Amino acid sequence: MNKGIAMLTAIVVTGILALVAFGISNIAFKQLLLSNYQEDSNQAFYNADSGVECALYWDLKGSSGVSAFSTSTPSSIACGGENISTGSQSGIPAVSPPVSSVSRIGGGGNGNPSSIFQLNLTRGCAIVVVTKSWTGIVVTNIKSYGYNTCDSSAFRRIERGVSITY
Repeated sequence: MNKGIAMLTAIVVTGILALVAFGISNIAFKQLLLSNYQEDSNQAFYNADSGVECALYWDLKGSSGVSAFSTSTPSSIACGGENISTGSQSGIPAVSPPVSSVSRIGGGGNGNPSSIFQLNLTRGCAIVVVTKSWTGIVVTNIKSYGYNTCDSSAFRRIERGVSITY
């Protein structure tokens, strides 16, 4: 009767060790995925922040004291080595979230209160919307949507947004 107990014990112990190894490798794999998603999320946030900083710089810098996003004067800006026109153009997409990928276009000038442009960065991109309104004073709202990849059909595309109003 004791002849098969060693074999049974070996099979049970091997099965338990295999389950423990599978569980540990499953946890490690999930941690690796979470780490990669965190990196992509950070990149999307940094891209959104870059878009806000670019718009803020050109809104406050403006040549001859006029904002580059003025509703009366179209102009051009340069961020990240790209020249971007904020002049009035047709085909400006809706800017309410969710914002889809757009070409670099602008809507400022000619009384249009919104400018929109895409800033292509080393890793990903940002879509920036600058809106001017008048409520006794000029109120500026900058919304920047950062993406870890510019490919709108990418499986792991992550969007993060930054908004400032002044």
